[in-house]
Order: sequence, then C-alpha cells, then structure tokens
Amino acid sequence: MPNKQSIVLRAATIDDVVDLLYLWQAKQAVRASLSQSNIPKTEKHVLGDQIANWLADESYLIYVGMRGAQMAGYIIGHVGSFPLGLTIRRIGLVVDLTIDGHIYSGGLGRSLCRVLWHWFDEKEIQRVMIPLLGGSAVEEAFWRSLGADYDRNIFWMDI
Repeated sequence: MPNKQSIVLRAATIDDVVDLLYLWQAKQAVRASLSQSNIPKTEKHVLGDQIANWLADESYLIYVGMRGAQMAGYIIGHVGSFPLGLTIRRIGLVVDLTIDGHIYSGGLGRSLCRVLWHWFDEKEIQRVMIPLLGGSAVEEAFWRSLGADYDRNIFWMDI
C-alpha cells in the first residue's frame, strides 16, 4: 500500500542539489534505455554547479516536491528571450520536470507545473517551450494532457 503522507511543495535550496542530481541521473538512465538517439551527455559535477548557479539566478525557478525527507520530484523553469525579429520576445522554458517513480506522488507533476505557471504569469510569460530530448511516450502524453502542442521534439504551450 502506498505511503499517503502528503507531499509538500517548496522552493529548492542549495541543500537539495544532491537529491536533484540523483533524480536527474535516474531519469537520464531511463531515457538512455528507451532512446535510440544520441542524447547530449552532461557530467554530474557540471550539472551540480549549474543547478547551484540557477538557484541564485532570478531568471530560474526550481521547485521540489517532498514526501517527508524524500524528494519525490522537481521542476526547473527559466525565463528567456528570443532574438530580435521574432514575434515572441520572452518565453518560459521548462528546463526539466522529473518525478521519482518509486515514491507515490499522484498529481505531483501537475502540481509542480501549476507553481511554475504561476511564476511565469507573474513575469508576464504566456508562451512556454518544453523540449523533450529523447522523451518517452509517457512524457509526451503528460504534456499533451496539459494542452501542449508538439513540433519537432519541442512542445509549445500557451498559459
């Protein structure tokens, strides 16, 4: 029977980097086993430094879902700019959304997205890019269920 202890959503801190890297690495292993393509590899220590920098950068939001002391998932969002000449000047980017498949977390992905959408809304972002490098059918179905449109390995969503 799954542990029904509630999941608490909160902003990530520097103390979460080890758990973020653990979930990221687990997701990369699953992606590699499902994909025939060459997904770009990122060294764990490089990503750890990058996450630490993102935590200090106001153009990034990292939120985690915690079940007690265990991280059940996370979402990383970024506000970026397009080059001059494009009709959309600023977009939101879902850098990563990862849920631990070993922890009961019904609805956690949607809950983390709601936090990110609210943050994007505060920054007046109405268009979100969701790249799926080597994404699985489950990931694609999740984003489609939220209303995202698919175009060449990138999902686009108006929020």
